[in-house]
Amino acid sequence: MRGHGKSVGTIDGDYFGHCVKDLADTLKALNVTQCHLAGVSLGGIVGLLFAKEFPEMVKSLSFSSIFPVKPDDWDEQMRQELERYRQLFDSDEVVSFMDKIHGKNDWTSLLVRFCDDDFYPV
Repeated sequence: MRGHGKSVGTIDGDYFGHCVKDLADTLKALNVTQCHLAGVSLGGIVGLLFAKEFPEMVKSLSFSSIFPVKPDDWDEQMRQELERYRQLFDSDEVVSFMDKIHGKNDWTSLLVRFCDDDFYPV
């Protein structure tokens, strides 16, 4: 997925729509016509949206760690989350490790984007 590991792709705009298309393109390139999908957190959201857009390609879907609806204190949770991310960005050790595992993708932008008002598709 974009922003994870050494994957490529932009973080801006319709993040989940791009991830769904990336998954569809990958499966088509591998000649996979149906599959079992499992995802956690953002991967769970992508799996759910993929299953809605391409139901004929999904044999089964399993996901966890997603919000079915935004909680009432969503804005406060996102404010606290963004503060935790900023603390991580201030740690040279954390940044060095994350750069190592994520290569050249813009993982910091993805974390900040998580907290945008329009990011979560609920």
